Amino acid sequence: MAGPIIVYLKAKGATIMRAKFFCLLAVLIFISFSAFAENNSQERCSKAFNSKNYKTAFKICEPLADAGNAEAQNYVGIMYEQGSGVKQDMKKAAEYYKHNDASDFAAGEFNLATLYDTGFGVTQDRKEAIRLYREAAEHGLLEAQYNLGVIYSVGNGVKKNYKEAAKWYKKAALAGDANSQSNLGVLYLKGHGVKKDPKEAKKLFFQAGAQGLDRAYFNIGKMYYDGDGVKRNYKEAATWYLKGAELKHKPSQFAIGVMYFLGDGVQKDNVKAYMWLKLAGKGVPTAPDRLKEVAAEMSNEEIKKGDKLVKDLRSGKGSIHTD
Repeated sequence: MAGPIIVYLKAKGATIMRAKFFCLLAVLIFISFSAFAENNSQERCSKAFNSKNYKTAFKICEPLADAGNAEAQNYVGIMYEQGSGVKQDMKKAAEYYKHNDASDFAAGEFNLATLYDTGFGVTQDRKEAIRLYREAAEHGLLEAQYNLGVIYSVGNGVKKNYKEAAKWYKKAALAGDANSQSNLGVLYLKGHGVKKDPKEAKKLFFQAGAQGLDRAYFNIGKMYYDGDGVKRNYKEAATWYLKGAELKHKPSQFAIGVMYFLGDGVQKDNVKAYMWLKLAGKGVPTAPDRLKEVAAEMSNEEIKKGDKLVKDLRSGKGSIHTD
């Protein structure tokens, strides 16, 4: 009797083990399928959002967001904030971004910070905005690092602290953020929060300018115009102001306009001066008065020529060259 009982128990054990194995296999298959389905939905969510097909994106992303997917929560927050694919609702945007804060998702933390900074969808709270910017910055988000640099540079909601500003600008600048490179360059030029170093400033301005940042060209031009950290050179200043002006940077347009009017570093040319000063327009408070000075020295024909150049440039038909 003992033999058959032992055999029976072994057989029963094998049956149980087989059952457990198939059960585990089924669970693994289910988990794998669920993970595949979620990944597939997330890809579709991202693709629709990045393609600006917001109505489709919202339909795909919202269930994912409600299920706890951090990237989808950020997308849904953005869509509610912008009113893209869904009726604008700043409070709902804030709710979804708050989920991102809880999960340490940097982009959502940054977006929530901007709402606290401006008071949209939430009660304005600069301290909370700064906390969130810091969280996102520490997670490596360049935009947050740049914003912290600006906040500490101007003392917005905190005591002005150039050293702290430089710290955050450096992090973003090293990662290639053009705005941070330019602002850090200004700190090096003035010796604010860092040791004064015009060479480092110029290098940073060049790096930002290489990425097409218009004000970086203006900063280089101003260095040469003022002789700040470099030998004064009006011709070199005009070259850099012109680069900024071509990128529609209003202060650069004003600066090169004045240089054409005075003949500093360039041949005096009232038509070009008129053109650039008029393009600068109200973007520079003193531009209209300077424009009147130039116009007073011009003939009617020259003014007509200048107006045509401005009109053509604004419509995209013209060239910066008046020859």
